[in-house]
Amino acid sequence: YFNFFSLKFIEPIESDHALMLIHHVITSTLLSGSWFLGASRIGVMVFFIHAASDCFIASMKGAHYLNLDLENVGIPVVETLFAANLTSWAYFRLYLYPFNIIHSCIFVMQAHFPAVSSSHEVGLKFMKVLLSALLLMHVYWFYRLLVLAVKLISGESASDVGQSELDTAELSQKKNE
Repeated sequence: YFNFFSLKFIEPIESDHALMLIHHVITSTLLSGSWFLGASRIGVMVFFIHAASDCFIASMKGAHYLNLDLENVGIPVVETLFAANLTSWAYFRLYLYPFNIIHSCIFVMQAHFPAVSSSHEVGLKFMKVLLSALLLMHVYWFYRLLVLAVKLISGESASDVGQSELDTAELSQKKNE
């Protein structure tokens, strides 16, 4: 809930602001919906997958805002956290999430929990759609992370790469006004 609050009221608006809001709504719906449907294991795993990689994102953003990059302090704090974020994102959100959570929800749940599956069939189908939508968002954001990685590897400083992301958001916001 704090992430949603900070996204709405504290953090600067980024180019994927609307998508991030949708992501938080979907995630909250999955957490509460899984509990309501008696499939709280799904919600717990969705929460775990996101929390495990979010710690690197939050740390990286904080280090970026404090200018703790190689260019400014001589220690690659932001760059190291970015690499950790990229690795954790790939593992948790692109490997564990689709191959464990989504796979279990689609193929395993019906076999092992037939009472839950039959009594809440429509709700579970809706959850499968939401789980798939989250996966698409994860793939999109991983692509954006790879674009940033290419910029870092090609020699751009972390502060320039981070600022270019914010500038892109400001330009798209001005176009919408």
